[in-house]
Amino acid sequence: MSSVTNLIIHFSCSENRNDILNEINQYKIRENNLDIVSVDDFRLPKKWYGGTKMLEAELLLGAYNYLDIDDLILFLKEINWQHPEDVQIMYRAQDDFKFILKDLFPED
Repeated sequence: MSSVTNLIIHFSCSENRNDILNEINQYKIRENNLDIVSVDDFRLPKKWYGGTKMLEAELLLGAYNYLDIDDLILFLKEINWQHPEDVQIMYRAQDDFKFILKDLFPED
């Protein structure tokens, strides 16, 4: 049996995407790296999503079996973000009916 979590991470366009990807992909799930990808990943066709314009947001996507979302959030908080106020995660666990949107560093 599986327990899949759908995950989207958003961060500032001012961050270096490759550096952020390298750091995030160090996170381990059952001894495997996270392997999250950017919506602009070179392995994907250009403009594979809908609309008449290119996305103007840094978005990372992935789906994972047995993801410990609380542990991942702690891991993400340890990254040296240039603009931590812009970091958000959106996730939906296997039995959830909708996504949860969370600011990684909520403003007080």
